[in-house]
Amino acid sequence: MSLVFGLGGLTLLVLLLGLFRPAAPDRRCGWVSLLGLSGLAVWAFFIEPGVSLFDGSFVIDPLALFAQRLFLVSGAISVLATLGLPGEHFARRGAEYHVAMLASLLGMIVLAAARELILLFVAFELMSIPLYFLTGFQKREDIASEGALKFFLVGTVSSAVMLYGFSFIYGVTGTTMISAIPAALASGDPLAKLGLVLVLAGVGFKIAAVPFHMWVPDTYQAAAT
Repeated sequence: MSLVFGLGGLTLLVLLLGLFRPAAPDRRCGWVSLLGLSGLAVWAFFIEPGVSLFDGSFVIDPLALFAQRLFLVSGAISVLATLGLPGEHFARRGAEYHVAMLASLLGMIVLAAARELILLFVAFELMSIPLYFLTGFQKREDIASEGALKFFLVGTVSSAVMLYGFSFIYGVTGTTMISAIPAALASGDPLAKLGLVLVLAGVGFKIAAVPFHMWVPDTYQAAAT
């Protein structure tokens, strides 16, 4: 949970820095993001697994901790690469870019430790919504707007499908805890199976798994590296 609060505080700091930045373009937000993510990445390697909060809704097990470390290190490398880009928009609109990236990263951190359907859905959306914006970040290019729109439309549909699946699972199990799903499937309830299929379809859209990958070519072509 310390990583969640730390990353949330870093996101707020970069947001405030962007609000009070001088008129001339600079890359202060990028450097603050890099230093903050580097510090959090180092701190993550000193955290021990085994934390369980909110009645088991948020669990830091070894796999979740590995994923969180991977996300933080990848985020720091991404910011470092961005600092070397010559594009003026990364300096003039640096705060917007880094706040969106940090917010998406925060969703990934929560997602890795979520063990409850509502928290899982919120984390998915917190991860996805900033990515729609980042896909069209180079807004002067027509292809960027097209790719961002396609990504947004497919993303919202996948979220609706996944949430619809959650409703079936909740109706069968009577709880939003993920740990209750195996027992519902073992009982042979058809609604539980239907709900899981819808959830897997929604997740398939989000991770671009075949055959739900039709949005990937346009989006990847439009988005900056």
